Amino acid sequence: MNSFKLIKSDSDRCAPLFGVSPYWSPIKNTANSDDYSAWFKSGYSVLNHAMWVDGYLWGGDNFHAWGGGVSELNTVIYFYESTEEPAWYLLGWRNRGTALDYRAVLDGVIKYNEGRNRYKFYALEAPQHVSQWREDVYGGEFGDRYRVIDEYVVPPKALCWWTNAWELLYKRMLIPELTQVSCYYLDGRLRKVGDVIGGNL
Repeated sequence: MNSFKLIKSDSDRCAPLFGVSPYWSPIKNTANSDDYSAWFKSGYSVLNHAMWVDGYLWGGDNFHAWGGGVSELNTVIYFYESTEEPAWYLLGWRNRGTALDYRAVLDGVIKYNEGRNRYKFYALEAPQHVSQWREDVYGGEFGDRYRVIDEYVVPPKALCWWTNAWELLYKRMLIPELTQVSCYYLDGRLRKVGDVIGGNL
């Protein structure tokens, strides 16, 4: 499966991943409570998708989205390129495919960042599922190339210590469950000697 950078013209293709129905309309009979509930959920999905498009598909230098699929778009990963260090932050994803579909798009994201000499990235994870997640999603070629060099656990409803993680990964929200920030780094033996570390720096 090919992965590619998403642009503004891909916004409609991404909509189903946010639960947006192609037949959704803001004008709907709300006399029935069930209908109103469905309308509200659909309206929220439309708003959520619109905000995501404005944030990641507008063509900026730091916020990007990558997608992939065979007959239709079924996986999206979005991330941030740091301006403070040669690293990137995995901000989120939407996936209606398999772990292999996710991994294929992740490979595209990693290839893009490695091409810009960014060999380190941060991700927000659930401690109780992280082992299985790394086996299913970060396995294969990725698992052979990247290592976890740092990780720390944040208690429920607690403020994350580091500013970048708090603003980018947590989006300044107090998550009511145990969470973990992990830092992955390309194996030193695979980094090229004399690489110019930078990206946007």
